[in-house]
Amino acid sequence: MWPFPVNIRAFAPFKQFGGYFDGDNGGYSTSMTATSRVAQNFTVDPAKGTHTNPNTFSSPSHHPWFGTATAKDDKGSITNFKSTENNDGSNTVSFTSNMAGHLPLIPSADINVMLTLRSLKMIKPVLYKLMLYKLVTHFQPLKQ
Repeated sequence: MWPFPVNIRAFAPFKQFGGYFDGDNGGYSTSMTATSRVAQNFTVDPAKGTHTNPNTFSSPSHHPWFGTATAKDDKGSITNFKSTENNDGSNTVSFTSNMAGHLPLIPSADINVMLTLRSLKMIKPVLYKLMLYKLVTHFQPLKQ
């Protein structure tokens, strides 16, 4: 039933990466306990045309020489949110989710993720139709 949760993860699927940093050692998952370099969750209610504020966070990062730390300054937002009631009584939502994190153990590039979801049509309480989506991940240059 509505509202429905949205969970987005950016993860390193490797056991290790980038010079012995621990990765997330896994792939795509719907598990809420799966680790991520940066993740975000929020709830969308198409019938009311609302969403909750995004919760943006990172799992701990570990390196055998630099130790373990968790980023405390991850950022996230929901923009361009639109909800429409269609002539057939269904609801359509669209939005852009943005999140940014970084590797907290050393100076590192930001991990930025942007998801644009357009035309998610609520046909029945247990059925939806995703018309188009776009996911963009990129690394920002180091800040001077």
